[in-house]
Amino acid sequence: MKRIPPLLLTCCFISPAIAAPVLEEVLVTAQKRSESLQDVPVAVSALSADDLQESGFRDISDVSALVPSLYILTTDQPMSTAVRIRGIGNAANVPTFEPAVALYIDGAFRSRSGIGLGDIVDVQSIEVLKGPQSTLYGKNASAGLIAVSSARPSRELETMLEFTYASDDLHQVKGYISGPLSEKLAGRLSGSTSRRGNLTKNLSGPDSGDLDDIALRGQLQYDFSDRWTARLIAGWLERDMNAMGADVYYSERTREMISQAGYDISNNDPLDHVVEHNLKPIIKQDSSDAILNVQYSGESYSFTSISSYDIYDSEKYMYNVELMPINIASNFDKHAGESISQEFRIASEGSDSLRWMTGVYYYYNDFQRGDSDKPFLRMEDQVEEYGTIVAQYFVGATSTSPCANTHIRGRG
Repeated sequence: MKRIPPLLLTCCFISPAIAAPVLEEVLVTAQKRSESLQDVPVAVSALSADDLQESGFRDISDVSALVPSLYILTTDQPMSTAVRIRGIGNAANVPTFEPAVALYIDGAFRSRSGIGLGDIVDVQSIEVLKGPQSTLYGKNASAGLIAVSSARPSRELETMLEFTYASDDLHQVKGYISGPLSEKLAGRLSGSTSRRGNLTKNLSGPDSGDLDDIALRGQLQYDFSDRWTARLIAGWLERDMNAMGADVYYSERTREMISQAGYDISNNDPLDHVVEHNLKPIIKQDSSDAILNVQYSGESYSFTSISSYDIYDSEKYMYNVELMPINIASNFDKHAGESISQEFRIASEGSDSLRWMTGVYYYYNDFQRGDSDKPFLRMEDQVEEYGTIVAQYFVGATSTSPCANTHIRGRG
């Protein structure tokens, strides 16, 4: 037997202790102050910039794949995206409702989830708070909230440029540049553009599913002193897309009625991404926002002022909403709005025995739906012909269209 040197024995015993993993502290702002995640009495899912980068994060809707119990559904109208936490939230395509799951971007509330669904390039962190948060975040956070924080301007030059190409002719370019502009002023400019070809082939109308997005975000941060800081953030998003047409199955009776109207269905497979109808869903969205965040950090308290303004406009044209290769009805839906908010907040600092917070908050939102020059629903040239065919099948009418002498009255 060979004698083992004492030094080697010592190394063998202490090496496991050296290799032991160290749990990194996670800081969150769930209670509007920076503190350890372990000290926050709220159910929080926190995602860092590294987590988002590794997951291939593109926009806010991708967060649902990373956070349990979070559900984000984007339909043919991105402005009225459905967001739910633990199954609680608003239904999709209800643009007149403010979301039950509140969306905050850089501390400012956004009244429509679709405003924050654009490409945000340099996200610093995303926090998802589950359950009612009305004490600190108001009545709009009855089911929870999503808080997005973009990266601050840096004091050293930083640049990033990324190009992605995928199937369906999807190509995306995004990047940012950040750095000092003077001794006390720093800036950051980020942007992204996404383009994609059509996903669905249409045998009787235009193909659908293409995408054309562009988003820009700029920041300026001025440090008046070690305690006073002001940060101005401005963003702009433009989206032009032809939403993907639904792949449907036509029953035998429906095919017979369509045939009498002059068109024979040749493809009836609802799973092949090949459609045969005249639907043409065109969606255009334009939104802008500006945020001014002023902070003071004292020894015993901190002061925060968040001023926000956003304006948005969205138009959706749905030609031939009946999903058939004949022209019956078309839909036009327009949303427009603007919001102003102001928050003043004072919170205690440096005390573990007593913590307090007080403040005031003002919010104003003006929302309009529809256009006086364009009807919400318009009948197309074949509605009378197809109405006669339907009447013949179901009520035995032979000569009179069911739409010819029908008047619909309502009270709005």
